[in-house]
Amino acid sequence: MRALKLSAAFLVVAIAAISLGTALTRTPPDDALFPRVTAKSPATLQDGTVSLLDRLPEARVAWGDHSGRYTGVRWVSGLEDWLWVGPHAGLVTTDRGPEWRWCLWSHLPKGSAVPTPLTITFPVPAGVGRLHGEAAVLDTPRDGADVNFEVSAGEKRIAHTLRDARGENRWLPYELLVPGEATELRFRLTATNADWRHVCFTAFLSPLRTDGGAP
Repeated sequence: MRALKLSAAFLVVAIAAISLGTALTRTPPDDALFPRVTAKSPATLQDGTVSLLDRLPEARVAWGDHSGRYTGVRWVSGLEDWLWVGPHAGLVTTDRGPEWRWCLWSHLPKGSAVPTPLTITFPVPAGVGRLHGEAAVLDTPRDGADVNFEVSAGEKRIAHTLRDARGENRWLPYELLVPGEATELRFRLTATNADWRHVCFTAFLSPLRTDGGAP
């Protein structure tokens, strides 16, 4: 009986050792902590409206002076694992409850004396009249600095402050009428402290009406 117990104990220890060794030697995939979201824009988009999520390959992304690289799914910085721009299922818990969005994960780089910007630039398709969407700092385990969220097209520019206030979180709506001469849409994000600034935003382009105005 004692020999049986010793054998069972040895078996448990051996299994534990093998499991630990596997965990220590295995290299997790790039998306182990940040799962890929490959779903396309919601089918409810109408009247020629498109999501910039579907135009991500056309973008240019830079963390300060450091340009990103497109992997076929997202833009990665090559700096830190969480410094990427790409599709994400973003959660913001508001006073109305949890609210999800398919959005562009956009984590800022750590700043210095002068905040380092994250810039995301898209070409302007023909016939665009309006850029609109929502932006937020996602639910995070720690507080951090406010994020300056700026959007520009040609001479037009808007700016909002994204706050991570417990119980007051929101998906902040934004809208920008795109000038006819604009060739680029530019998103610029900065924060005095970029730690845990898990920013995500939606971005939709609506066409010009036949009379030349925005829809």
